[in-house]
Amino acid sequence: MSAAAPRLKAVLRATVLALSALIPAVVGGYGFVHRDRLFPEHHTVVVYGRESCSITRSVREGLHERNIPYLFADIDIPAIDDELRYKLGPRFREPTYTLPVVHVAGQVLLTPTAERIAQALARVPPASPRDYSTFLNGADPVPHY
Repeated sequence: MSAAAPRLKAVLRATVLALSALIPAVVGGYGFVHRDRLFPEHHTVVVYGRESCSITRSVREGLHERNIPYLFADIDIPAIDDELRYKLGPRFREPTYTLPVVHVAGQVLLTPTAERIAQALARVPPASPRDYSTFLNGADPVPHY
């Protein structure tokens, strides 16, 4: 065994330890920056589509005309495409679904109109305030919806 082998092992160990700390930090940072889209509140509308898609543009214009706030997620970005595939599940693979795909109130709507999105939002019950104090004291098992 050469003298360089222990040094190589130490370098590899340090690299693995650094990556084990760095990767969760990067993923956590991404999740924090995009938390409104990744973990939307109950009343949030997330429109997944492409900038070049005319149907997606039409739905976005309809939401704008109705003053319905939404988040747009361009699926040409690989991380957003992965996120959409996760939300749709294994049954859906492009081209078996059409754009846009809209996530609203815990539902995934395939190619909805702005009117259908407004109807889905109208059926959303008002969110109750989350009482974290009772959760921390053990009275409420899960404060999330």
